[in-house]
Amino acid sequence: MKLIVPSNLNEISLSKYQSYLKAFEQSKTEKNAETFLSLKVLEIFCELTPEQSKQIQQDDANKVVKIIVDLLSKEPERVESFTIDNVVFGWVPRLDDLNFGEFLDLNNNIGDWNNIVTAMGVLYRPVTEFTKEGKYNVEKYEGDKYHHLLKEMPISAVFGANVFFWNLGSDLVTVTYKYLEQELNKMSSQQKHNLQKNGDGIHHYLNSLKTTLQKLKKY
Repeated sequence: MKLIVPSNLNEISLSKYQSYLKAFEQSKTEKNAETFLSLKVLEIFCELTPEQSKQIQQDDANKVVKIIVDLLSKEPERVESFTIDNVVFGWVPRLDDLNFGEFLDLNNNIGDWNNIVTAMGVLYRPVTEFTKEGKYNVEKYEGDKYHHLLKEMPISAVFGANVFFWNLGSDLVTVTYKYLEQELNKMSSQQKHNLQKNGDGIHHYLNSLKTTLQKLKKY
């Protein structure tokens, strides 16, 4: 039996990764969780049937599972473009140009693996033309028009987009936290006392930002 193992994240689709996440959640209820998940990894990423997965030697199976798990733990850079069924999808040239509806679809789904294809549909659009400067224009956003194709986009692009936005959020929180902390340190003892007397809003907000920053760094 010929075993095809993905060698990089470009060879793993979003739909396969979503299937893996479902299997991972299901494994939590299984008696032999590790064995169950290993078999699912072979089925999903190597495109094997349950019976074929069971026929692989244990040592070989462990090696393949490790290769795939190591791949999925990598942090890729943002992917500029990719091709699916002869359609070239490109990262939207200017995020600042997103309208409110596009922003909502992106913001509400970028961290939701069940619906992340919606966020990807905002970020990646079919390229309509390439300019002489090596840049390109993309189609107008049309909701779920290309979701059937984007479900097969490389997971490298999805990971890269996630990392891009988490880093963006982390940088924003860090700058805001440092600014407020500096402003607080400039205050006199009396001003700090007045803040505490009036509800200590800035301290509360600083603590909230600090918690958010810690969560982003953990992610």
